[in-house]
Amino acid sequence: MEDAAIAAKVAELGKPMEAIRKAVVAKTTVDLVGDRDNVRFSETNLGDLVADSMLWATRDDKTQVAVTNGGGIRISIKAGDITQEQVLTLLPFGNFLVQLDLTGADLLAALENGVSQAHDKSLSGGRFPQVAGMKITADLSKPVGQRVQSVEVGNAQTGFKPLDRTATYRIVTIDFMQTGGDGYTAFAKGKNVAGLVMTNDEAFADYLKANPVVSSKVEGRVNLLNA
Repeated sequence: MEDAAIAAKVAELGKPMEAIRKAVVAKTTVDLVGDRDNVRFSETNLGDLVADSMLWATRDDKTQVAVTNGGGIRISIKAGDITQEQVLTLLPFGNFLVQLDLTGADLLAALENGVSQAHDKSLSGGRFPQVAGMKITADLSKPVGQRVQSVEVGNAQTGFKPLDRTATYRIVTIDFMQTGGDGYTAFAKGKNVAGLVMTNDEAFADYLKANPVVSSKVEGRVNLLNA
């Protein structure tokens, strides 16, 4: 039988944590799409937002490109308040941000892996790339490993330039992917690895607090032909 005094004490001690979970960190004017059938197979506005937060959080390290896996995004968020509890439910794994230098050729290989299952929703992998700092066009009618038709690196402010396979780019991803998770073995070739001090949910919450009104839309960062 549950001890009533202990249960009451637990409830009392849990009140501060409950208040933290219910705290509103931002508001969104649009539905943010993170459901499995979308975020694992196509660019979504929530995927863009999460990737933007990773790039923003590591800007002092001069990161150029962010890549995260759609499978790590676990819920959609309806228009309205965004609470800390929703942030933790959205990104529940405590993955750390990791920065690394990667050649254009290895970045291209990583993106080929990312779109390798995008043609078939019966495949369970969560590797689809949600990105910031670049634009990708992939043709899903092509064989796996030959699907990425073009990659441009940059942003709306400075413009975009075609990926140079011989150049080195500063990447931010999550520790799960940096060690080869979801097939991202190319990331394990990165040099000058740094980070592991901030989780992706912390970065996302901080980004929302700095940008408290969200109206994120799909920007055409990952264009799929013959999907």
